[in-house]
Amino acid sequence: MNNETPEIDPYTAAFAAELRAERGRKQIGFDEIAAKTGINKRTLFRLFDGERDLRAKHLIVIAEALDVTPQDLITRAMGSVGE
Repeated sequence: MNNETPEIDPYTAAFAAELRAERGRKQIGFDEIAAKTGINKRTLFRLFDGERDLRAKHLIVIAEALDVTPQDLITRAMGSVGE
């Protein structure tokens, strides 16, 4: 049995970091994001922690809830990965 934590894909990690950073800049809580997006808080926690890949539909509604464009989040995440 392997007790090591699985490695997170660099893109997933980059998107999660951008989501956390934007949430911090906007000072918005998970309750408000959940209410605006219809995504349950457990799923939001996983997305913001990089435990789950970010689907396009989630990217779009979360970006809207954070009052930022999906393209801004994509550009920043790709920049941090080195693309």
